[in-house]
Amino acid sequence: KVELIEGQPPDTAEIVILHKELEDHPGLLAKIAGVFTANSLEILAAEIGQVGAQGHLLDRFVVKDIKFTERLQTAGSVDNVWLETTPRLEGDLIGALEENVSIAKIFEKRKKPFVFSKPKTAFQVPTRVFSKKANGRFTWVDIETLDYPGVLFISASVLAGLRFNILPKRTFIDTEGYEPPVGMKAVSAFAIEGMLTKAEKKRLSRVLKQIL
Repeated sequence: KVELIEGQPPDTAEIVILHKELEDHPGLLAKIAGVFTANSLEILAAEIGQVGAQGHLLDRFVVKDIKFTERLQTAGSVDNVWLETTPRLEGDLIGALEENVSIAKIFEKRKKPFVFSKPKTAFQVPTRVFSKKANGRFTWVDIETLDYPGVLFISASVLAGLRFNILPKRTFIDTEGYEPPVGMKAVSAFAIEGMLTKAEKKRLSRVLKQIL
């Protein structure tokens, strides 16, 4: 279920996703980020894996509608833009999380190319990956890179593809937004379950820098 919280700038909203499950599972964040990207919603900030009133998981995302101006012209009002976006987003999330619809299919459904490339900009943000142990139970992985639509989806997909399990309650995402042709910085702090070996850290850093 998707809940919309107003009080943001017109093209921005806080979206709360209420999950049926009581526990997180690997790849969940990548799927959610993929659905947002397919719907042209840029994630500006997120708090993952909070606990709702009924004990279920909930995720909070602040998103910016990249197509807001275009949608406003057809919807007629700011309220109508988000009233149309919410059920569309909820339907795609149900498809990805409950019906095993691939993210590529959702991109196709939304007529959005399933292609990602780092934009050309004079604003340079070299990708940096920092890893450090914490409490013997998980490893912090901090990622800094140029912010652009889809960057969280790519990062989370890499972690899922390498079989790293993200601990949601300790994971935070904060971006400065992407404003062509300038660009901004995206910072993500992922808590990865277990203690990563030196070889795993090197491999993760190498893959992320190649892709991002």
